Amino acid sequence: MHFPFERGPTYTMADLRAFEQRLSQARKKDRALSNVWRIAKDEKMKRWIKIREETYPIKLLADHKGYADDATFTLKPYGHRGIDAEIFAAGETFNLQITIADPVWADPSDPVQHGGYDHRLTLEALNRDGVLHGSGRLRRRGKEIISELPLTSVDDDRAACVKGLLGALIRKSNHRGEPCRLLIYGRTYLMHLIDSDFEGVVRSSMAEFCAGGGTLPFERAYFVDENAGSFVEYPEDH
Repeated sequence: MHFPFERGPTYTMADLRAFEQRLSQARKKDRALSNVWRIAKDEKMKRWIKIREETYPIKLLADHKGYADDATFTLKPYGHRGIDAEIFAAGETFNLQITIADPVWADPSDPVQHGGYDHRLTLEALNRDGVLHGSGRLRRRGKEIISELPLTSVDDDRAACVKGLLGALIRKSNHRGEPCRLLIYGRTYLMHLIDSDFEGVVRSSMAEFCAGGGTLPFERAYFVDENAGSFVEYPEDH
């Protein structure tokens, strides 16, 4: 399955939506293909998956905002003054920085305070077994991948998602450079917030961030996940 997007050229949202639909359908029919798109087997796939960490959130933003199919995006070269993409949509052009927020299950004493490690182990477990037993704080035990939180409550899931968003906000608070907007993709938040409110999680993370003296050096911030109703724009008076 060829990945059609590279840094430099300009593409339409129609291009992006069509690719994601084809990929979704193909992965449902072919487990081996789905596994490869979780964990890359070669350098080409690693590059494609890395770029898709930007194109997929752009697709979610376009859907949430209702951007027309002829709206466009251009991916910037790596390290381009803190800008990942340029968007032309709804009659305006703006720069965009994109980041991923995974739920954070770590205890305050854990040396790793981000959710990327849990996400990686989740992908490995899904590729090997087709299922993951447990929710968070994943660890290797020999050849097994085990969860130190086999059962969680709604409050546990919500707290992990708030912590993940808060970490993303803190990481991006040191942005300097050209005027830019921030796009935060809550990866797997749909699964963990089945009984909770994405907007409430965003508000809680923003409140904690601001209470700690944090400020966002962006024109706007967008928070998205896969749920059609999970979208928050900050400031809210836009």
